[in-house]
Amino acid sequence: MKKRFSTIGVIVCAFALLFSPSLSNAQDVSYPEKPIGFVSDQANILGDTSELEKKLSDFEKETTNEIAVLTISSLDDITIEQYAVELFEKWGIGKRDKDNGILLLVAVDDRELRIETGYGLEGALPDVLASSIINNEITPEFKEGNYRRGVDNGVNAIISATKGEYTPAEQSDDDVFGF
Repeated sequence: MKKRFSTIGVIVCAFALLFSPSLSNAQDVSYPEKPIGFVSDQANILGDTSELEKKLSDFEKETTNEIAVLTISSLDDITIEQYAVELFEKWGIGKRDKDNGILLLVAVDDRELRIETGYGLEGALPDVLASSIINNEITPEFKEGNYRRGVDNGVNAIISATKGEYTPAEQSDDDVFGF
């Protein structure tokens, strides 16, 4: 995986973590162990994940890009951004030399979700496109209680985006991040 931060950035982040009271509980977060496959449904919202697992496995074989899906109940009082970045690094999502991983993280009780993208795929899936996928493909299904369909829609859109085939719908001012 490519170096994600400069040396100075790492020092600044480490200093902030040591001396920031709002982040002091981050050390207490217990991240799940890396799953055997691509899907880890710890919140038990997806049911049978074999089809999704096969889709992600086939995608990895075809492109070498890796998409990991994790559902959890709670973020343990840290931001979803921090949780996603730390888990992304811990799990080593993507090929080390390509940094071509993507994490779709769903925190059900906190009603938050995030798509974390490795540097190798940021051109294909920039933050604005990830936000569009969340708002247009995933969140509408989650609001209806269709977590499985929302995750599947999101994964399909992520795959399309990495192939340059996803066209986001226009977003209105009413779009709200989260579900």
